[in-house]
Amino acid sequence: MSIIPVSIPFYDRKAELSALEEAVSSNRAELIILYGRRRIGKTALSRKLLEQHPGAYVYVGSSSVREFLTNASRAVGRTFTSLDGFLEYVFLEFGRENKILVLDEYQRISKKLSPRIQYHWDASARKSWVKLILLGSTIEIIERDISYTGPLYGRATRVIRLNGFDYETVREIFGEKREEEIIKIYSILGGTPHYLMLYERTKTIEENIRNMFLSPGAPLYEEVERLLSTELRDSSRYLEILEAISMGKTTLKEISDYTSLERSQLKKYLLILEKLTLIEREASIIGKGIPRYKFRDNFFNFYMRFIHPNVPFIELRQEEYVLNNIIKELQQYVGRIFEKICLSVLSKKFHGYKVGAYWDREGNEVDAVAVSEGKAIFFECKMGKIDRSDAIKFKGKTSVLAEKLNLKNFKRYFVVPEKDMDAIDDIEILELKQLLS
Repeated sequence: MSIIPVSIPFYDRKAELSALEEAVSSNRAELIILYGRRRIGKTALSRKLLEQHPGAYVYVGSSSVREFLTNASRAVGRTFTSLDGFLEYVFLEFGRENKILVLDEYQRISKKLSPRIQYHWDASARKSWVKLILLGSTIEIIERDISYTGPLYGRATRVIRLNGFDYETVREIFGEKREEEIIKIYSILGGTPHYLMLYERTKTIEENIRNMFLSPGAPLYEEVERLLSTELRDSSRYLEILEAISMGKTTLKEISDYTSLERSQLKKYLLILEKLTLIEREASIIGKGIPRYKFRDNFFNFYMRFIHPNVPFIELRQEEYVLNNIIKELQQYVGRIFEKICLSVLSKKFHGYKVGAYWDREGNEVDAVAVSEGKAIFFECKMGKIDRSDAIKFKGKTSVLAEKLNLKNFKRYFVVPEKDMDAIDDIEILELKQLLS
């Protein structure tokens, strides 16, 4: 049975592939939910699996049962005239051969198909070895199909959420480039495979921003609005919340004041955005800093900060004006993303330590702190050049924090993309590459 080849190179996904391999190698029927937002790589992952195992791939183009049965008949090589006939074959004949069946964009047909899968799973799963993989969007699959009242609740044997690539994988993709440029690419496009594949390696960062964002026909110009509209019934409130966070309104009170939403109502919207992996709620690693919301997805962060506010100018074809303003603020923006990269890398590097950012109500902040049994390591993450004034400031705020926490044993490090000195004012400098090795 022929499988359509993956259109972009395949990277990473070791953990997800391992979970899928374990499932398809089992000696029982498996109902696997693979979900995540648009463009995140669900299709590429399922096709990678089908390169190694026999099975069929069915793309669900709409909610039409007739269209679905036509596509399923073509993929499996057998004619089906009803959903029950299709599922009976899947469980009792197709499944006996331990084959994989992938239904992509499953949420489009789920209202009609999920109750029938429920029936056939309950009736036939014990005598089948079918591996049924349902690919779908975050909200509809989670809220409707596998929630407590959903038809597939208790039937799914594995539920796998697919997230964007981390910095290490993006670094692998653009391995020929300098560290600073890779950090900038990741800061703008995040870890979504489709967006990363749009990046033209022979062009500069500025040229890529212009080509991808700064014209009404550019491929990513309206991407945020398109993505939100496919996941959510009314995206306007969500855009307003993302706009608030992009403007530095990060606490529940600040976002509530900006959007005029009651806090109880706002929490529901924020929870949906967290489920979509667009934002995350962060607490200070130590102490009583007010929890704050930040972008989890760098692409959404960049878009809401630089593209969304400039739509009127882009529509008037003032690309150079918008691009110049982006370039003026880009280094500062990338510096904040570099702090997030460092935090992620340090969390994996320092086993046995609790790692996180620190802030308090007095305005003191440390980019990353690793703590364990009375010991602490403080990290300041810097994109630009470091001078003695940076070292004095870093020493001052970490000394205050160490005294506040009664820490006698602590160290300090600067973390930089690429190292051009060994130490400054007795603070050692770590290169990001060292932490990644």
